[in-house]
Amino acid sequence: MNDTSAHLRRQEPQNGKSLHDFCHSHASVALRQGETVLAIGRLLGHRSAETTLKYTHPADAMVIDAAETVGAVLEG
Repeated sequence: MNDTSAHLRRQEPQNGKSLHDFCHSHASVALRQGETVLAIGRLLGHRSAETTLKYTHPADAMVIDAAETVGAVLEG
C-alpha cells in the first residue's frame, strides 16, 4: 500500500462509507461494465488478481449470462 492510500484508509468514513467500501463498489461496477480483473486490480493498486477478486461482487445476471454463453458454445 502506498503512503496516499494508507493516509486515506485512516480517514473517517464519509456519509457512512469508507474508502474500503468505495473500492468494493468501484471494483464491482467496473466488473459489471466488462472491465477485466487485471485492469481493475491495476486501478486499485493491487499486486495480485486474487486480491482484486475479493473486491468484486458479480451480479447474479453476470453468472447466468456466463453459464448461457458457455452452454451455447458446448452445445455447438
